[in-house]
Amino acid sequence: MDYKEKVKLLQVADQLVAKHEFRQIVTNYKYDTYEHEIWVANDDDKNYQIIRITSLPATNNINDRFVIDLYIRYLKTLTGKNDISFLDIHVNNEPYNKEDEQSDFINLEENYADGIDLHNIYPEIYDSIKQVDNAEEEYKILQEKIIKAGSRKPSLKRILKKSAITYSLIGICILMFIIAEILKAKYPDTAVYVFLGADYKTFTLGLKQLFRLITCGFLHGNILHLFSNMYSLYICGRHIEKSYGKKDYFLIVLYCLIVSSLTQEILSENTIMIGFSGVLYGLIIILIVDLLKKGMINFTSIMPLILINLAINFLDTTAWIAHLGGGICGFLISYYYWNKKDKKIIYLLGVMLLVLVIKYLTVKTINPLYQGTDMQIAQLYADLGFKQYSEILLKKLAGVYARYGG
Repeated sequence: MDYKEKVKLLQVADQLVAKHEFRQIVTNYKYDTYEHEIWVANDDDKNYQIIRITSLPATNNINDRFVIDLYIRYLKTLTGKNDISFLDIHVNNEPYNKEDEQSDFINLEENYADGIDLHNIYPEIYDSIKQVDNAEEEYKILQEKIIKAGSRKPSLKRILKKSAITYSLIGICILMFIIAEILKAKYPDTAVYVFLGADYKTFTLGLKQLFRLITCGFLHGNILHLFSNMYSLYICGRHIEKSYGKKDYFLIVLYCLIVSSLTQEILSENTIMIGFSGVLYGLIIILIVDLLKKGMINFTSIMPLILINLAINFLDTTAWIAHLGGGICGFLISYYYWNKKDKKIIYLLGVMLLVLVIKYLTVKTINPLYQGTDMQIAQLYADLGFKQYSEILLKKLAGVYARYGG
């Protein structure tokens, strides 16, 4: 294979690397001598995650299909994605039977242009092949560019984009922790947590501030509580966000958070509840089931995650009932995806949530009531500029005591 043919391959690869953040991958043990093709991959690309640029005929032999299928399976395992798309780009000038091609393909040779239209996806590749005066020198330049691009670390923007929801959740939790620590320097811990959105039955149920079933998850009692939860969220969240997609991942987190909060509130006395642990128990179960399903479970790597969350249950302040609620959610959600989105599980999840909400809203007694704590909370509102609301709050709380008092 002469340098002119080699340059064609590199010119197309260079455009995909430079414009669409693909990276060169090695698929053959004798790659240094296997000069007729270049493979690039980008698991974040919306159209094709694996592309082969080749000067060979169509993928009409068993070895080609084996290599393609092998790498598709590898990329599925690596990324947690179930749908990996492959594209063959040919730069040879030999006509062939299209039926030999078993995947999406295009031939860029002008005399034999054929295959799918990529103008709306990768328009640059149509003009990428150009004649050069010194093919050998151009080959060296392009090869160095592509290798260098492959060794670059992903940009911060790309890293954040891949796990945007997970990093956003972590960021909110850290921000709320900082705000809480600043306020706790002057005010009682309990008053600060309720002010910032803790789940406290007197307010959540008595004042019908149901948003606290969600906001409580973003508050943490101390640095150990925050660190253990954020570590678990970092490990579980990124994998599930990639594997299930951002929309489903967001709904999973929201559902687990609401159910774990409701479960704790229904089955325990009035207390101030904070933390993301209920959600994390659901996510840990989903992660383990997903890894088992993909045949890539490694208990050694996730054992610290499991042990940390199990150990937390032995602390006196732990809302273990919320963990139980989150764990049940995780099991049911895993079953839903394991069985190809079985709609019966969706109905079951919906009924479970409805029953919990009805049970919670029909509670007749809040026990115990903490009038001293409630006065501190009202004072905190007044001190921070919400004096009028503080006065209204005290009047509403009097009604709560009259209605829910034991």
